[in-house]
Amino acid sequence: LMSKLPFGRQPQAPRYTTWVQVTQIGLDAFVDHSEMVAWATSLQTGTPLPNVELRLLGSDVTATTDEMGLARFALPSQPAPVLLGTLGNETAMLPQTTYYWGDAGWAKRNVQDELRWYVFDDRQMYRPGEEVHVKGWMRRIGGKQDGDVTLPGEGITVQYQVTDPQGNLLTDGSLETTVLGGFDLAFTLPDNSNLGYANIYFSAGNVSGVYNTDYYYNFQIQEFRRPEFEVTARNEEEGPFFIGEDAVVAVSAQYFAGGPLPGAETTWNVSSTPSSYAPPGWSDFTFGQWTPWWRFPDYGYAYEMDYGFGGGGGNYQNFSGRTDPSGNHYLHMAFTGADEARPYSVMAEAVVMDVNRQSWAATTSLLVHPADLYVGLRSSRTFVEKGEPLVIDTIVTDLDGNAMAGHDVTVTAARLEWKYVNGQWGEEEVDAQECVVTSETEPVT
Repeated sequence: LMSKLPFGRQPQAPRYTTWVQVTQIGLDAFVDHSEMVAWATSLQTGTPLPNVELRLLGSDVTATTDEMGLARFALPSQPAPVLLGTLGNETAMLPQTTYYWGDAGWAKRNVQDELRWYVFDDRQMYRPGEEVHVKGWMRRIGGKQDGDVTLPGEGITVQYQVTDPQGNLLTDGSLETTVLGGFDLAFTLPDNSNLGYANIYFSAGNVSGVYNTDYYYNFQIQEFRRPEFEVTARNEEEGPFFIGEDAVVAVSAQYFAGGPLPGAETTWNVSSTPSSYAPPGWSDFTFGQWTPWWRFPDYGYAYEMDYGFGGGGGNYQNFSGRTDPSGNHYLHMAFTGADEARPYSVMAEAVVMDVNRQSWAATTSLLVHPADLYVGLRSSRTFVEKGEPLVIDTIVTDLDGNAMAGHDVTVTAARLEWKYVNGQWGEEEVDAQECVVTSETEPVT
């Protein structure tokens, strides 16, 4: 199906391409390395369809479904991209892939047993000069229909090479596996080892009739020291927190050996991002910004159109100071205003550094509400025909979900149309309608 873009529409505007076929035949295909089992059913009733003539496009493979709607046949040697099913004057098609650039198809594949590896070490991170211990096992995985998990066999020699993050050879050698397919090795890192991810290359090249005889395993070489102190972050008040008010967060730094860490350099990284809140007890109502189900999966587009998770960008600020004699540092935050009347999530990360330049971080968070009341909307339908009324229920609650009566609620409904303005596409409200209702302890329509 092809069509031209509307006049003036820019190429970067969202565009979707799909294939549409109208048929009553449902086709399913199940394949292994050599055969296909095709199943034809009625899309209207779900019952099997016998006598459906099947054909793999681009090959001479044909078959006919039985009373259960099934047909089993061998795959061709050359790829066949589409399975066709014909019953009377109706034909359905099932592509091997719907990927836009895909040109693959169903074809017979040669199968071979596979060698599977399980390798691990004791620490994953080592200092230069330390000893590394590595263990591993191998298993043989059968590739055919009767394939099983078995021991790889006896007399297997595993060659290995250990290289540093720069590719320099640290050590190499060979290992003989046990009767259970296991092996282990130990080696000492040079004192002048380069830092980063080191690699161990294993090869069981003398195992015949299998693939995946090579395996790579990595570990880290790093200079590090044990932590000498810990930090914890907290909110000084329980909340709730509101726009126009303020809050205090704190971080505490204490030595593991005991005692506070005074005068330590402290850096706060604070971010605020649009969030959401739904008072308890009203799960069938929508509070705040609604995410349409048809826009949620396309995250990139939804985020740009302010329908995605979070609903837009945030604000970031940094602050610095030093811990007091008790090892605490306090940050006073004033929530002076917001771009939108919606809740915001505030994340405060504190990084404390001692005189030895060792730093540790801790995070605390809080939710800032735009008001102490929330308005919820509910409708049984999201689509109506032209001329039909759209019934909306409203409720006003406090933060704990208690229904609040006597509050005027202005409800505005509008149809959205795409308009091209100033070089950009956007939605504009058309045919806006407005009504005012007074809240009660039960939903008001």
